[in-house]
Amino acid sequence: QFKVTDMESLRGVFSLFDKENTGTILAQDLEAVFLNVGRDPSLASQMLFQLGVDLEHARVSFDDFFQLLVRADQQTEENGLHDVPHFGSPEPDPKVMEFLRLLDEYRKKCEKEGNYIEARKAKFKYEELRAREEYRQKAAIKSGQEQELHNVELAQKMQFLEFSAAWDKYMADYEATAYLSLEKLKERHQQMLQDFQETTRRQLTMKVKFSKELLALRHQEIALAKQKKYVEAQKIKSRADNMEKWELAKMDTEIDETINRKEAKLRHQHQLALQALLKRIQRDRQEQIKHRQADSQRLIQRNKNIRNDLVMKQTIEAKKANLTIRQSLHTSMMADLTVPSSPASALPKTFGRTHSPTGAQRPESNGRMRHTFPVIGRGGNT
Repeated sequence: QFKVTDMESLRGVFSLFDKENTGTILAQDLEAVFLNVGRDPSLASQMLFQLGVDLEHARVSFDDFFQLLVRADQQTEENGLHDVPHFGSPEPDPKVMEFLRLLDEYRKKCEKEGNYIEARKAKFKYEELRAREEYRQKAAIKSGQEQELHNVELAQKMQFLEFSAAWDKYMADYEATAYLSLEKLKERHQQMLQDFQETTRRQLTMKVKFSKELLALRHQEIALAKQKKYVEAQKIKSRADNMEKWELAKMDTEIDETINRKEAKLRHQHQLALQALLKRIQRDRQEQIKHRQADSQRLIQRNKNIRNDLVMKQTIEAKKANLTIRQSLHTSMMADLTVPSSPASALPKTFGRTHSPTGAQRPESNGRMRHTFPVIGRGGNT
């Protein structure tokens, strides 16, 4: 039964191989996941093969992975390797180390008593369990380093997202300010144009002068009216009114033409000012984009350097740790291999032929022994 912390660790390792964040991983990556959680990777391929899964194209969800993991643990317990811890630090597991010590003592006891068959079994079992413990410790180191690297990459990703969000906000504020500046300039131009039209029309209207002929008709009209010659005065008035309408229409046309010419010049000036502002905005926009690209490249390069330094440091640490693990786990057996051979008189009576410490047959290719290991402390011969 897995604890909550174990489930979180399992999900964390599983997510390392879920590159696309789909909640699934490639079936061919399952061995690597098993390796990272301290399990025999060969079990993963065996179970997938038994289930008829296509290793090249199939994907495995976390629930499927967990079921396979439980099944692998059951098979491991059935083969007597349930003492190997699932998770933990890369430090030697006390239970495994104690079991290795008992196995080594039992091997020595069998060797001393001349029970070389049992000594050979103990040696194979010792080597198998030692290899699994070495594999577990190395896998724990690798898993911890991958998690550390994943955390660094995640932090860098969050940092870059914050960087991009800050720049996006800055550029959005810049665009809003630029738009506001354009709108204010257009409003100012519109107000200037309106004031110009009113002022120009008023000034031109004040300068309006009627023709001498019209003025003479008005004087004649007034004189006839004073003389009580109203019929003649009315005729002159009608003639003068028509002439005044014609002259006013002509003056309005001239005023409109003058205003239009001056207004066209003013509009041209406004257009030049607007284009100049647009050029300044575009130039500043390009400068901001260049600054953003430069800052982005610096941030990417700095994060890349941090990651490369971390990978280099992890590589050195892994080499040192792996050397320490091998030395700690191989000390007992290597000490026996360096002991000089005993004289023939010291050999037990049951010794019939020469044996080399390394002359035993290798385990099967899958790393498992098919026999049942005898109970420790049971005795020499079986």
